Amino acid sequence: MADRSPGAQRIEMPPSSVSGELYGYLVRLALALNNIPAISVTSYAGGPNSKVTGGPGDIVINLASGQTARLWIKEMSSQMTGWVSVATTV
Repeated sequence: MADRSPGAQRIEMPPSSVSGELYGYLVRLALALNNIPAISVTSYAGGPNSKVTGGPGDIVINLASGQTARLWIKEMSSQMTGWVSVATTV
């Protein structure tokens, strides 16, 4: 399983055996992909706090029935707290 701790890389940097323009391209590609927020799905009735780990900017979609808060964004850097509800169902 991939490391989901805040700031963890999802795609490793290219090996040092790669050089020149290809190396620069692969580094920029890895950086761009690693900076995309992680998106997770959960179905916890109480929301993602104390249940889902992530880093600042990560997104959680809560599919639990009866929940009004459906979309959460990680605001603080602590691993399992700091999720803020940004979208609700009507």
